[in-house]
Amino acid sequence: MTTEAKFERFETMFSAILDNQRQMLSAITALKANQDTHMGHAGRQLDYLSLTTQQHEAYICFLKNPFDNIDEFKTFDSTLGGDEKKRKQLISQFRLQRGGPLHDFVRRIMNLLFTERLALFFSYAGQKGNVSFQSTKSYFCLIDAVKNLKAEPPVTENSINASLKYFFKDSAKRYGKHKGEAVFCKGKFLQQITNTNADKE
Repeated sequence: MTTEAKFERFETMFSAILDNQRQMLSAITALKANQDTHMGHAGRQLDYLSLTTQQHEAYICFLKNPFDNIDEFKTFDSTLGGDEKKRKQLISQFRLQRGGPLHDFVRRIMNLLFTERLALFFSYAGQKGNVSFQSTKSYFCLIDAVKNLKAEPPVTENSINASLKYFFKDSAKRYGKHKGEAVFCKGKFLQQITNTNADKE
């Protein structure tokens, strides 16, 4: 066998080994993601089952539906400052949404609070005329619910805020998919909603 033939044979074998390693890595990554998802679901189930009867009733009766009206949300949010029991109930319900990546955890919490439509009128810090979620009492309940989550990399307030910014930035796209409409930018879509509401009055 010539040197060239040996080299070609070695190159073919090496390429096959690399392909096999890539397939194994892909399979391991998929298995890890599936495991994380199931562990998250199991964790939420255990949290729910471990509640006392009183806590269980409080959980069932709390935040049955997300808010779709800004004024109704603001009224609810204002009560959290003077009602420690309600604040703890909200944090407990938030914690039951844990599981999977941090982005998913935060998204599930926000879906408890806001409909996709109401999320359009908020942003993390109130940019471009939106309502600031960061200035609400619900924001601090969310931080308290998420900050002690055991994860790698460790959860920090900055990483929670990054997930919130992503949630609000993506709100127009989610709402557009929900309504089956094309959405090009959040501001334009808000203007469309405002004009539509004005026409109805």
